[in-house]
Amino acid sequence: MAGSNAISDLRSGLGAVDDVLGYVKQTAGKPSTSEQSLFVASVALSYAVWENYVEEVAIEATTILSTACAEASVPTTVRESIMNAKPTAWDLAVYPGWRELWLQVVRQRAKGDPDKDDFGINSAGSKNVAALFERVGVSPFDGVSGGELEELDRLVEQRGQIVHTGKAPDEFRKKDATSWRGFVESLGTKVDSSIAKGVNALVGTAPW
Repeated sequence: MAGSNAISDLRSGLGAVDDVLGYVKQTAGKPSTSEQSLFVASVALSYAVWENYVEEVAIEATTILSTACAEASVPTTVRESIMNAKPTAWDLAVYPGWRELWLQVVRQRAKGDPDKDDFGINSAGSKNVAALFERVGVSPFDGVSGGELEELDRLVEQRGQIVHTGKAPDEFRKKDATSWRGFVESLGTKVDSSIAKGVNALVGTAPW
């Protein structure tokens, strides 16, 4: 299996970005007024694909870990996140049990809980992604450079500007849209590998 199910979905999602960009000429310079909405929409879509990937791969990895990880090998950050959920002794030992609680904690952090006005990860910048994966128990950024993390945060910022104003940020160029699409695919591939390495270290078997 060439990566997680989530990375497969990421690549499929980026196909939608390609479809959007297929309607415009990808030449140098700023997009024209008529082209601008498609270029900025592609940036927002690239980010959405990334955020969905982060949420899904966190749950996918935790599903494996919560089933296969020996109790003694459960990372401290995972133990703390479960206990911070304030389970009862019954919750931990009988039903749903600590393994299912592990998955619940990650799923709520990733997706949120509308009944509790909890919106989950909210935005998938470097700090929020790292905090989510503390609950999973593996590092998502092993092999990812500091420069790439800075770029991720710049993508989050640019996406925020786009969705809140409906306009291209200052100095936005056509190449920005295609660059973000490629960046998301590259970063997702590295994160997928990092997670696989972490899961393998905890359970002794590569997850994908």
